[in-house]
Amino acid sequence: MGTLLYAEDFPVGRTFEFDSYSVTAEEIKSFASEWDPMPFHTDERAAAKSAFGGLVASGAHTLAICIRLASDAVVSRMAVIAGRGMSEARFLQPVRPGMTLTGTMTITDQQLDGPAKGEIELRNELYDQDGQLVMSMVGEIILRRREPEREETAPTGGEI
Repeated sequence: MGTLLYAEDFPVGRTFEFDSYSVTAEEIKSFASEWDPMPFHTDERAAAKSAFGGLVASGAHTLAICIRLASDAVVSRMAVIAGRGMSEARFLQPVRPGMTLTGTMTITDQQLDGPAKGEIELRNELYDQDGQLVMSMVGEIILRRREPEREETAPTGGEI
């Protein structure tokens, strides 16, 4: 898991790189059949006749891939209290079988709310193998703050 990261470790502008992930037709169909059963996600023949001209991943699937890549890159090492929300999810081009996705997480805001917790806002972006932006979203996470190191004090007076 590595070193635990706290709210203070996420200054505005800090960027994390994601590993890559290759999407398969089987995965697109499997995810969609469970969570977003539109024909252009589940059936290659129907997808070929759709406005997409072929099988495409659902937005929910693309978002799930992004969340997994972010988790593998850094979120799993955060001292998370809770996710606060997601906004501005944009699906800018279809994700198709055979695409290899990668991305970044950039910290866009940091609020340190007293000694116990802080909040960060981040922008996740996913790119295809050609460097084209396919998805972006903004997330908010509440994190624990690092506990201040306790100072050892020497006994005074009659203390033992």
